[in-house]
Amino acid sequence: MMDFRPAGPKDYDELVALTGQEDWNYRPEDFDLMERTGCARTLVATNDRILGMITVLDYGEIGWISNVLVEREMRGRGIGRDLINAGIQHLEAKRTVALFSTQEAKAFYLREGFKFDRDFYFVRYVGGVKGAAKDFRWLDNAFEMDRECFGYRRARLLRTLMGAGRALAPLRGRGFALLRHDPKEAAVGPVVADDRGAGLRLLYAAFNALGVGCTAVLPDAGIDGVEEIFPVSRAYLGEKPPTDYGRVFAFAGLEFG
Repeated sequence: MMDFRPAGPKDYDELVALTGQEDWNYRPEDFDLMERTGCARTLVATNDRILGMITVLDYGEIGWISNVLVEREMRGRGIGRDLINAGIQHLEAKRTVALFSTQEAKAFYLREGFKFDRDFYFVRYVGGVKGAAKDFRWLDNAFEMDRECFGYRRARLLRTLMGAGRALAPLRGRGFALLRHDPKEAAVGPVVADDRGAGLRLLYAAFNALGVGCTAVLPDAGIDGVEEIFPVSRAYLGEKPPTDYGRVFAFAGLEFG
């Protein structure tokens, strides 16, 4: 009989093995970081072993879903649907519940009642574009601007990511970029700025600080200096997620939205 429960540290090695089936580059430290944010919880479907997983994030009136994955040999048995339902129940009555979907998973989420917003782009930096930025120090400003640009209340997440990485700011005006150093997949995001020119320079400064090969989720295609790994579509239940595309240059990542 299948059971659903929160994952704990003793499960992290098994979760890494599960995500390894899809080459997601997770480490036990990544699951520990998500748990330390205080707003993320990974749920697992189990019998005598872990059959699937889902991560849910509480951003106030908005909930985010990520890491929906079922063991390959167990797919087609309704486990993914049950995980989605468990995640939605965990998030309770949110104004919006959203996620990033691969193109292959679109039909699944449509069947589960999700609507599609628009495409975004998971990219890898290949180098060759200069940026400009300075160290970022005003934490409260980041919380406020993140809420303005994405509609999220995720101070706990941003505080944890800043503590585990580095933050940059544009040379002039408001904005910030978060950088996550990782031996498997360094990542940039979120990146927001009031001015487009300053925002792009900030984005490239963050790319260059992490180096060639780092990744990001971008709202626009055709950005210089990057190669597209694959497109993703944002899907949602409830109200359409608010995003200020004039000020958003990168999202927090596939897992954090």
